[in-house]
Amino acid sequence: MDMDVMMISMCILASTLMAPGWASTSRFLRVPQSQSIVENEADDFGCEATDPASYLHYEWLHNGREIAYDKRIYRVGSHLHIEAVQREEDVGDYVCIATSLASGAREASPPAKLSVIYLESASVRLLGSNRNELLLKCHVEGASGDEPLQIEWYRNSARLASWGNVHLEQHRLLVRQPSPSDDGLYRCTASNAAGRVMSKQGYVYQANIKCLPRLLKKNQKLPESWGKQIFLCRGKRGGSGGLDQALSPAPEDLRIVQGPAGQLLIKEGDSAALSCLYELPAELQNQRIQLRWRKDGKLLRHVELGGRPIPGHAHDSGKDALLREDARLVLHKQNGTLSFASIIASDAGQYQCQLQLEGHAPLNSSPGLLEVIEQLKFVPQPTSKYLELDAAVAKVHCKAQGTPSPQVQWLRSRTSGHS
Repeated sequence: MDMDVMMISMCILASTLMAPGWASTSRFLRVPQSQSIVENEADDFGCEATDPASYLHYEWLHNGREIAYDKRIYRVGSHLHIEAVQREEDVGDYVCIATSLASGAREASPPAKLSVIYLESASVRLLGSNRNELLLKCHVEGASGDEPLQIEWYRNSARLASWGNVHLEQHRLLVRQPSPSDDGLYRCTASNAAGRVMSKQGYVYQANIKCLPRLLKKNQKLPESWGKQIFLCRGKRGGSGGLDQALSPAPEDLRIVQGPAGQLLIKEGDSAALSCLYELPAELQNQRIQLRWRKDGKLLRHVELGGRPIPGHAHDSGKDALLREDARLVLHKQNGTLSFASIIASDAGQYQCQLQLEGHAPLNSSPGLLEVIEQLKFVPQPTSKYLELDAAVAKVHCKAQGTPSPQVQWLRSRTSGHS
């Protein structure tokens, strides 16, 4: 190959490499960085590039889509400003796009991830309780970005630490071989950059409380050592009252195959269904067994599965005995499903299904959280009326509810004769 042909080939190769992008001297001087921001605080993503041959135009992408700027999210020069970060709208990846006005060539920065720090609530959940151990979990509705949540446990008003038979690990509290010295109200707190919350309800533990089944088996007698401090294992409307640790565990072949989903988000007015698939062995078909649904720890619905109904409870062909209380809810006996014809705001909460074989501790599913997206509405509805005031100061109230929580703004208008 002669020298002229070689030079032509090298020129073609150089043109091919440089055509899609900028000149080799063009580069980003500053790229956006991943960050975690507390909800409702302002945030800025920086971006700056250089191209000696042309002016540059900048645009921003959020999760692959071009951002439509408004009063809350806008561009300041080449940088992006978010006035009040919202976790429902702003989390995700941000990319800066620089475009050469001369050639039209575009260059994208590496993506930067925005995480939102928030903290809404904390609650104590019982994972297990028997004579050998007590296991609790602090369930937190919140996020801390790259930093872990700070969890603290309290018994009554005393802060707990890993010592003796008490072990703290992440969100869990484990008490080995609990005794009367471990009795009390257990609560937890969670904190991060967004704030600090304490569980609204705790768990009350009492080591020496004994209970017996409401219906004793044939020829069954109570141990003399139990004395007079004896309670029924079943509370109001068939509930356990938190005293099931004294009962023997349910047979292994009686089990819940699938409980409710861990988290379910439903719009107000839509239908929903919570599953509780169970296996009932043939040898237990004639035993006294209840399928129960609990909401936030309280009995919501129950139905008899065994051949003989438990005295004091109604029995029907498949729907729960409490259907008359709320016709929207139906408990299906065949598959254990709890269905809602139309979701309302008060349906939000933690749901759990149980299988209760008489004389045995209940078999619990994993809990599922039902969240409701509330329709925007005024509470109460505003009315038109004139205020006759003697004082110089007047108060006019306006309250609205919905999901996410609405922001109320006031507009003042003037009409003839009134100001």
